[in-house]
Amino acid sequence: MSRRIYTIAILLIQACIERQEVSDKSVFKVPVINQLSTQDTFVFFNSNWISDSYPHFAGKFKFSDTIHIDIKDTSYRKDFIFEGYENDTLATDGLEIIPDYLKTAHRKHPEFRIGNYYFPVFIVNNNQRAKDVYGKDDHLFAIQEALDSNGYWRPIEQKGWDFCGNGTFSIKLKHREFVVMLMPKYEGAFKTKLRIRFQNYKTTYVSKPFDGLVNYGQFKFQNSEDLKHFKEKPSHIQSYFYGALPAELDNE
Repeated sequence: MSRRIYTIAILLIQACIERQEVSDKSVFKVPVINQLSTQDTFVFFNSNWISDSYPHFAGKFKFSDTIHIDIKDTSYRKDFIFEGYENDTLATDGLEIIPDYLKTAHRKHPEFRIGNYYFPVFIVNNNQRAKDVYGKDDHLFAIQEALDSNGYWRPIEQKGWDFCGNGTFSIKLKHREFVVMLMPKYEGAFKTKLRIRFQNYKTTYVSKPFDGLVNYGQFKFQNSEDLKHFKEKPSHIQSYFYGALPAELDNE
């Protein structure tokens, strides 16, 4: 092979590699999550009734192989619009919701002695246009559902109680960016399928199912007063369960 042909072949191979690298960066791949080491104690969540849900907003990131959710990148704060529910400049549709139940993250509230284990859910924008993601304080809006023994999807969580109307926000999610949301990881004896129901302002997403553990009591309300409330005010079911139907409210 002549030197010129050899050189051309090398250049073609390099071009193919570069195109492959660009292509790879354009496709979301679930990243490795790093966290700071700690001596704190962490446990799995344990519940025997439908729990309030405050999915933790753990940050916004560009497509990457590895992210660090304990080290906050404040540069994306410029993309926040606080009290953002009046923001109609961006759409909320077209996102991908990707849970990774096999990964475990930890988080401890500074006021609590013991922390808890979570699993990450990635909210991904692979669209050319920016999208809006809505939240409040330090959380987004989502619940977990599980398949009961009759094969019906039932919520095991509900929207957490809103103590005040302040603190809402939206954040601009640009092309090839994603948000990390941490969902509680429960212990339990009932192995079943789980999925995430994510409410992004007026757009509802339901993730693909995945294997997980819960307690069977999580399909029911904590007390009769909660059940009575939703029976008397059925219009609240949509806003608290994002379209899901609790087992005790299914009259069919």
